[in-house]
Amino acid sequence: MSIQKKVFISLLVLGIFISMFGCGAAKRNAQLTTPLKAKEWKPKVQEMANNMGDYDIWAAGRSKSRPWAIVFHPKNNTKKLTGTPDRWHKIEDKKVLDDIIGWMETYSSPPRLLSLLGPAPERDFYAYVYTPLAQINTRIVDDNTIFVYEPDPARQM
Repeated sequence: MSIQKKVFISLLVLGIFISMFGCGAAKRNAQLTTPLKAKEWKPKVQEMANNMGDYDIWAAGRSKSRPWAIVFHPKNNTKKLTGTPDRWHKIEDKKVLDDIIGWMETYSSPPRLLSLLGPAPERDFYAYVYTPLAQINTRIVDDNTIFVYEPDPARQM
């Protein structure tokens, strides 16, 4: 067998292996999607803030009053979120939440409303995430739990 055939077969086998492994790994990832049009983000966030009793609300980032992300997890959702407890702070006061939302809207990059979905194929809904960052890192813990890492804008550059 010629060297060219050996290289071709080796690359083909490697490509098949990588695509099989890569596809399997991708299915175990959480996904952040944009559920609404941009013009609908602000009204939806305000609606959730006005009905904050329906959500467990957490914020994390540079400080308690100046976070990089807010998570709205519906209380009636059986899917669970977890994170580093000293990094994510529960928001229970409407004025504090309104102040944080107002401050986030002054970022140079406007915040987006994202849906946090579980792994494929189900892609179950877990929570809404309101953030100006391009990415929020997550990890699948088990079939019903996603770990949400503290947002870090420095890792996004």
